[in-house]
Amino acid sequence: MANAPQNKPVIPVKKIIWMKCRASEACEGNEAYATMIFSRSFVQGGGKTVRYRCVKCNGVFSITT
Repeated sequence: MANAPQNKPVIPVKKIIWMKCRASEACEGNEAYATMIFSRSFVQGGGKTVRYRCVKCNGVFSITT
């Protein structure tokens, strides 16, 4: 599969949103911002994965839809 297209991540504008921190159970942070958005290929099941960074603990977590 040398000719397979690459899914390059999109780097969105830094916009803080309300989201419970999922990086650590001990963190009580409720604000995060998206750092990267990846499109998933059809073989992987499609959809997208968004990587977030918590404002309080600076931890990283991702959510796939």
